[in-house]
Amino acid sequence: MSFLVHHVSGAVPYSQIVFVRAVVSSFVLLPAISLADLNLRRPATSFLILRGLAGSVALCSYFWTLANTSVGNARILADLAPLLVAVLGWLLLKERLSPRQVAAIACGVVGSGGG
Repeated sequence: MSFLVHHVSGAVPYSQIVFVRAVVSSFVLLPAISLADLNLRRPATSFLILRGLAGSVALCSYFWTLANTSVGNARILADLAPLLVAVLGWLLLKERLSPRQVAAIACGVVGSGGG
C-alpha cells in the first residue's frame, strides 16, 4: 500500500487518499459493526473518539510523508515510532526502562542504520 500511495501522490493529494481509504474501510467494516452489540453511551466513548482522531492524524502524517519522501524513509519513520515513544516516555514522563528494553531500543536504532 505504501508504494501505491507514493505512486499516486503526484496526481492525487494525500488528503484525498486518506479520505478514500477511510470510506473503503468503513464499508468493509460496516457488516462487522452492524453485527456487534455496541453501546456508544459508555464513559469510554470519549477515549474512543480521541483514539480515532489520533489515528487520523497519524494516517495523514504517514501519507504526507509518503507523498514527500521515499517509501523507504517513510517506512523507517513508521517502524521507529515505537522506539521513539519508549524514549520519549522515559524522557518526558520519567518512565523506567528495564535493561532488556534499553537493549531492544539500541538494537532497533542500530538495525535502522542509526548507529
